[in-house]
Amino acid sequence: MLISHCPSDCEMKVSHSLKLSLNNARICQFAILVALAFLLPAVFDVRLSYFYYGNLRWVVFLAFSILAIFRHSERLLFVLVLAGACLFNPFLRIHMARDHWRLLDWICVVVLGWTILRPYTKVDDPIREAIASAPPQNRHDKS
Repeated sequence: MLISHCPSDCEMKVSHSLKLSLNNARICQFAILVALAFLLPAVFDVRLSYFYYGNLRWVVFLAFSILAIFRHSERLLFVLVLAGACLFNPFLRIHMARDHWRLLDWICVVVLGWTILRPYTKVDDPIREAIASAPPQNRHDKS
């Protein structure tokens, strides 16, 4: 009875894809938290400088872009974050009244909060996905 201590190619691929999926999930969570930290003062109508609102555009745009890239398999979330990225893009600025921006900031906080607080589904959970796609392990070979 031989016990193999060397991982097979399939195990290495699953392990590598699991690490990438977990890193992607952590990147998304970090981007959401940073965007929420920037959005909360704007939501509560704290009078901030023009420089802050310029940086807010960049941070929220990058967070929504990261979410659109890594969570493209979820259609509703993809549409919401893509719309948010278009609204907050720093290249082609959209000018609106302060009250309209506050409403959009509230909507963005709700979408980002929903994204980070909702439980993982089968599509989202990289651990379940890796386990489900892994081949059965047969490490005990009889020779």
